[in-house]
Amino acid sequence: VELIEGFEYMLKRALGENIDLAIEFGENAWTATIDAHQFENALLNLTLNARDAMPKSGRLTIATENIVLDDVEAGKYEELSPGDYLRVTVRDTGLGIEPKILDSVIEPFFTTKGTEGTGLGMNISYGIICRHGGRIEIKSEVNNGSTFTLHFPIPINTDSVEETSEVEKEVISKKLRILVVDDNVEIGNILDKFLSREGHLVRIVNNGEEAKVLAKIDNYDLVLCDFVIPEGYGINVIKS
Repeated sequence: VELIEGFEYMLKRALGENIDLAIEFGENAWTATIDAHQFENALLNLTLNARDAMPKSGRLTIATENIVLDDVEAGKYEELSPGDYLRVTVRDTGLGIEPKILDSVIEPFFTTKGTEGTGLGMNISYGIICRHGGRIEIKSEVNNGSTFTLHFPIPINTDSVEETSEVEKEVISKKLRILVVDDNVEIGNILDKFLSREGHLVRIVNNGEEAKVLAKIDNYDLVLCDFVIPEGYGINVIKS
């Protein structure tokens, strides 16, 4: 796993000055088949959750290591088979998660942030990890932080890399017109920087009514919209 250039800086910006970020990538890491942009989207969501769990200060550590699970070790993790894995650990020193809600944090729309949260960030990360054949384990202790452990299987044969089709290359290289709707200025700026760096044309707005107007007068390829926004809900923006 290697972070796309500039993404570590983006994570530091998302965390703020009061939270330390430590990247501890192991040497000679095995190659797992992971889409870099989706993986970093999952990491960004986990980072934002960690930031909210450390309102005053703290430390976030992202580490990787190669791990071989035999029958006994694999049995300790749900739905993991024996084999080689790339383990990614995301650990914070925050407030922790109460045991009674620990199993609910990956459910869609579950949030402890009231109207300030959508309850989708963790669910999106979970979906990305599972789509890549990975699994996630969450351990937490109230007032003593949380640890998210991700396991990605290593392909048995990594010598041959599958060729990307011409159609896929065209889709990957296409520059999109993207409308981002989010009343959180910081998240909007992060998305703007991240997407613009890839050559996409990005427009940021912070309310539903303005987004509806822009969507009607301009031809956007993609709309990224928060679920709860001023003057409406994200689903209404998408429908318009």
